[in-house]
Amino acid sequence: MTGGQFKQVLLEGVKALFKGEFLLRIGADKYFIHIIYAFFLALVVIWLSLRIDTTLMAVEKNKAVLNDLSIQYAAKTGELVKMNRISTVQEQLRKLGSPLEIPQQPPVTVKKK
Repeated sequence: MTGGQFKQVLLEGVKALFKGEFLLRIGADKYFIHIIYAFFLALVVIWLSLRIDTTLMAVEKNKAVLNDLSIQYAAKTGELVKMNRISTVQEQLRKLGSPLEIPQQPPVTVKKK
């Protein structure tokens, strides 16, 4: 194809495009359903990838929340262990003004006669 013929074909293609006959000239009318189907599949792929991105973002956000909650859980567990120590309990009782103290002798069992 020479330069002049290429110009002619290109000019005819542009004219056909503006007239709305371009798809008919290239023979796409036979494959119109296939073209529509390909565009539909492309849209489905784009939509699915957006949904997957949204889901992955939510998963990352939830991982961060779970990490924060596990740190808080460990801190609360440490506080609970600290509160259960006998010395801490005795100090709290003294602060409240209670006369209770840690027993000095082991408990005595009372026997029935």
